[in-house]
Amino acid sequence: MIDIRSVVRRVGAAALSVLVAAGFVFSIVGAIYGGPMVGGEAGNRPLFIQFFVYMGRFLTGNMGFSVTSGRGISVVIRESAGITANIILWSAGLAIVFGVGLGCLAAYRSWKRWNKLLTVAVGLLAAVPCFVLAAFLKTLIGVELGWVELFAAGSIDYIIPVISLAALPLTQIFLFTQNAVSENLSQNYVRMARANGVTENRILINHGLRGAAPTVLANVGSTFAYIISGCLVIEGMFEIGGIGRAYVQAIRDRDYTLVCAVTIIFSVLLIIINAGCDICGMLVSRRSE
Repeated sequence: MIDIRSVVRRVGAAALSVLVAAGFVFSIVGAIYGGPMVGGEAGNRPLFIQFFVYMGRFLTGNMGFSVTSGRGISVVIRESAGITANIILWSAGLAIVFGVGLGCLAAYRSWKRWNKLLTVAVGLLAAVPCFVLAAFLKTLIGVELGWVELFAAGSIDYIIPVISLAALPLTQIFLFTQNAVSENLSQNYVRMARANGVTENRILINHGLRGAAPTVLANVGSTFAYIISGCLVIEGMFEIGGIGRAYVQAIRDRDYTLVCAVTIIFSVLLIIINAGCDICGMLVSRRSE
């Protein structure tokens, strides 16, 4: 049975975290740039009053205007959000699918001989920062082999940024999945299932993978956190016109209104994703029991 109180507590904690994170970002950005964060008469009021005025407008889609370009921030974000979302979702999907798949294969009894090979390969991949891997793939695939156009707008040409961002989360999910599935497959009830003639595929899916699901879900939030932060670097390297590139340019131009809006959006997004993963983990754990 689902514990409704636990879900409500987690949602309440997420809402409080959103408010605290937004207030912290608003205060820090305001202190760094030294200008009023809202226009009109509210700009002359204390900072905490400006914050509630700002959030009231923010929730209605009025994020103010860019200091450097004068364009509406909501327009800037709307124009670039699709590109960034595409890269984030493909990267996360690649990391989750291959991380879980390889982790299950490494933990499966008939694949024990490949454990060391996979572990070494994953360890080497985990040691390479995303921007170093991106530079290597950019030179090899884009320049030497010429398989993709580095600065084109087509989805196929985002393959290098997607692989670069997915590499480290893939290794983390692989290790967590491998350990969780291996532990589940070593339990006594799995031995009993084998003795009763249950097929290995059913054991892997019903006992190994299902039991590892809460562990995997608990790490999906950190996967998105890494990928979202990595977009700030990768989009600049490949001149991709997403939110990450606009954010870095806003920092350079001291466009504090755009910096504040994007930082709050990223913070809220990560809190929501982590809360969603925690709730899904609780639901899966209850169902497994």
